[in-house]
Amino acid sequence: MFFNMGITRSHLSRLVKQGKTNVTKQPNGYSIYNASDVYGYVGKKRRNLNVIYARFSTSKQKADLVRQIETFNFYSTRHKNCKGFL
Repeated sequence: MFFNMGITRSHLSRLVKQGKTNVTKQPNGYSIYNASDVYGYVGKKRRNLNVIYARFSTSKQKADLVRQIETFNFYSTRHKNCKGFL
């Protein structure tokens, strides 16, 4: 259920190591995390910044770069979380 909130398995392990949440290991190897700790952490979590990077290697590929940038611009202007385009 935490994966739907953007918390990965490795992130949960890191939270346990940092003492920000508790985990109970089950005999079958599964881990049960303290949900209130994780929900509390998610409320305080910094937002990640997603960056799109495009480049070309040769001058012959410049047209490809222009098309990539146009495509990125098209989708970024329609995405509600996009804050800008450079």
